[in-house]
Amino acid sequence: MDILEEARAIFKERGKNYGNHMQRFERTARMVSGLLQINLKPHHIASIIIIEKLSRAEKAFKKDNWLDIINYSAIACDLQSKEEQLNDTKTKKS
Repeated sequence: MDILEEARAIFKERGKNYGNHMQRFERTARMVSGLLQINLKPHHIASIIIIEKLSRAEKAFKKDNWLDIINYSAIACDLQSKEEQLNDTKTKKS
């Protein structure tokens, strides 16, 4: 199995275990925003996690870090796309 196939399998498994990523990252963004008193969007949370995974990868090779980076990148892309679609919809209604 190549790394992209492995990442896809992990993504599906984590989705079953943890639920919809949009809802999870929205909740986390609200929590961190409240803690830091700034306005974070869900895709910012995925970006922060990617940074942490890159930091870990600098210490030593662990394939899991790279698999997670692939999946968090896909999540960030999906989240930002949905955020922009929502923003465009709100703008058109105004």
